[in-house]
Amino acid sequence: MADRRQMELDAFEASALELIFGKGYQNNSSFLWISKFFPGMLQKRIDSFEQFVLPFMDEDGKIDGPLLKQMAGDRFGSLKSIIPDQPFYLSDVSATLKTVFLGEQK
Repeated sequence: MADRRQMELDAFEASALELIFGKGYQNNSSFLWISKFFPGMLQKRIDSFEQFVLPFMDEDGKIDGPLLKQMAGDRFGSLKSIIPDQPFYLSDVSATLKTVFLGEQK
Protein backbone atom coordinates (compact mmCIF):
# COMPACT_ATOMS: atom_id res chain seq x y z
CA MET A 1 0.00 0.00 0.00
CA ALA A 2 1.23 3.47 -0.81
CA ASP A 3 2.52 5.38 2.20
CA ARG A 4 0.24 8.36 1.56
CA ARG A 5 -2.81 6.11 1.61
CA GLN A 6 -1.81 4.57 4.94
CA MET A 7 -0.96 7.96 6.40
CA GLU A 8 -4.42 9.23 5.45
CA LEU A 9 -6.08 6.15 6.93
CA ASP A 10 -4.07 6.45 10.15
CA ALA A 11 -4.92 10.15 10.52
CA PHE A 12 -8.61 9.47 9.98
CA GLU A 13 -8.65 6.55 12.40
CA ALA A 14 -6.91 8.54 15.14
CA SER A 15 -9.33 11.39 14.61
CA ALA A 16 -12.31 9.02 14.78
CA LEU A 17 -11.04 7.52 18.02
CA GLU A 18 -10.64 11.04 19.44
CA LEU A 19 -14.22 11.82 18.48
CA ILE A 20 -15.46 8.68 20.21
CA PHE A 21 -13.21 8.59 23.29
CA GLY A 22 -11.80 12.12 23.51
CA LYS A 23 -8.30 13.55 23.26
CA GLY A 24 -5.67 11.29 24.73
CA TYR A 25 -8.03 8.39 24.04
CA GLN A 26 -5.22 5.92 24.80
CA ASN A 27 -5.70 6.81 28.48
CA ASN A 28 -9.51 7.02 28.40
CA SER A 29 -11.09 4.54 30.81
CA SER A 30 -13.64 3.32 28.26
CA PHE A 31 -10.94 2.83 25.62
CA LEU A 32 -8.76 0.96 28.12
CA TRP A 33 -11.68 -1.19 29.27
CA ILE A 34 -12.59 -2.17 25.70
CA SER A 35 -8.94 -2.85 24.92
CA LYS A 36 -8.59 -5.05 27.99
CA PHE A 37 -11.80 -7.06 27.84
CA PHE A 38 -12.15 -7.21 24.05
CA PRO A 39 -8.54 -7.35 22.89
CA GLY A 40 -8.19 -6.80 19.18
CA MET A 41 -11.80 -5.68 18.67
CA LEU A 42 -10.94 -2.08 17.83
CA GLN A 43 -8.12 -3.15 15.53
CA LYS A 44 -10.45 -5.62 13.82
CA ARG A 45 -12.93 -2.79 13.16
CA ILE A 46 -10.13 -0.56 11.86
CA ASP A 47 -8.84 -3.32 9.57
CA SER A 48 -12.36 -3.94 8.28
CA PHE A 49 -12.83 -0.24 7.55
CA GLU A 50 -9.50 -0.09 5.73
CA GLN A 51 -10.39 -3.06 3.55
CA PHE A 52 -13.72 -1.44 2.71
CA VAL A 53 -12.33 1.98 1.83
CA LEU A 54 -9.07 1.05 0.06
CA PRO A 55 -10.70 0.29 -3.32
CA PHE A 56 -12.05 3.85 -3.34
CA MET A 57 -8.67 5.50 -2.61
CA ASP A 58 -6.20 6.82 -5.15
CA GLU A 59 -2.43 6.80 -4.60
CA ASP A 60 -2.61 10.23 -2.97
CA GLY A 61 -5.09 8.98 -0.35
CA LYS A 62 -8.17 10.70 -1.77
CA ILE A 63 -11.50 8.91 -1.85
CA ASP A 64 -13.29 8.75 -5.20
CA GLY A 65 -16.51 10.42 -4.07
CA PRO A 66 -18.54 9.74 -7.22
CA LEU A 67 -17.60 6.04 -7.21
CA LEU A 68 -18.37 5.69 -3.50
CA LYS A 69 -21.69 7.44 -4.00
CA GLN A 70 -22.51 5.12 -6.91
CA MET A 71 -21.58 2.05 -4.89
CA ALA A 72 -23.67 3.20 -1.94
CA GLY A 73 -26.69 2.78 -4.20
CA ASP A 74 -29.99 1.98 -2.59
CA ARG A 75 -28.43 -0.11 0.17
CA PHE A 76 -26.97 2.96 1.89
CA GLY A 77 -29.26 5.57 0.36
CA SER A 78 -29.19 7.84 3.39
CA LEU A 79 -25.39 8.11 3.14
CA LYS A 80 -25.46 9.08 -0.53
CA SER A 81 -26.54 12.60 0.32
CA ILE A 82 -23.47 13.25 2.47
CA ILE A 83 -20.86 11.73 0.16
CA PRO A 84 -19.08 14.49 -1.78
CA ASP A 85 -19.45 14.59 -5.57
CA GLN A 86 -15.69 15.01 -6.01
CA PRO A 87 -12.58 13.27 -4.63
CA PHE A 88 -12.00 14.01 -0.95
CA TYR A 89 -9.71 13.19 1.94
CA LEU A 90 -11.08 11.31 4.93
CA SER A 91 -9.11 13.71 7.13
CA ASP A 92 -11.25 16.57 5.79
CA VAL A 93 -14.36 14.65 6.82
CA SER A 94 -13.00 14.05 10.31
CA ALA A 95 -11.99 17.71 10.64
CA THR A 96 -15.54 18.73 9.75
CA LEU A 97 -16.97 16.27 12.27
CA LYS A 98 -14.65 17.61 14.97
CA THR A 99 -15.81 21.14 14.19
CA VAL A 100 -19.48 20.12 14.34
CA PHE A 101 -19.30 17.94 17.45
CA LEU A 102 -16.42 19.39 19.42
CA GLY A 103 -16.19 22.96 18.14
CA GLU A 104 -12.55 22.39 17.13
CA GLN A 105 -10.99 24.03 14.13
CA LYS A 106 -8.78 22.16 11.68
